[in-house]
Amino acid sequence: MAEDVCRNGHIRENGFHCKECQRNANRKYREKNRDKRNAQSREYFRNISDSRREKYNSARRGKVSIRESTLKRRYGITPDEFDALLESQSNLCKICSRRFDSSSTDSRPAVDHDHKTHRVRGLLCPRCNAGLGQFMDSTDFLSNAIEYLKDSHDSK
Repeated sequence: MAEDVCRNGHIRENGFHCKECQRNANRKYREKNRDKRNAQSREYFRNISDSRREKYNSARRGKVSIRESTLKRRYGITPDEFDALLESQSNLCKICSRRFDSSSTDSRPAVDHDHKTHRVRGLLCPRCNAGLGQFMDSTDFLSNAIEYLKDSHDSK
């Protein structure tokens, strides 16, 4: 069992260090080699193409650019299509009808999509989106859950 423990007595996860020890080792390396890492970074950005530099800089300019690239990359939709979907749902979650509030992370719309076909199904609140994820998008599991809840209410 001793070989599963790092020098500090923590349980190893990658053969050499536990997560905490690895994190500390990485931090110490970055601090010790700050000048070297900064020089590498400057060299990298000096040598990248103009189009790649523009893409990097535009993503850093603001959340709008990040949102745009994320929507396109993850779901294949544009911000305009997202906004149209939001408007078609009257700014409400498609399952629980909770009103979305983009300033709050717990009521910001989540793009729900089929993981097999990647087709966007609608916008959900984070709770409903997580709930569907927990049921692995299975209508059988959801039906069983509904029956379970009905049975528990009937027995009271």
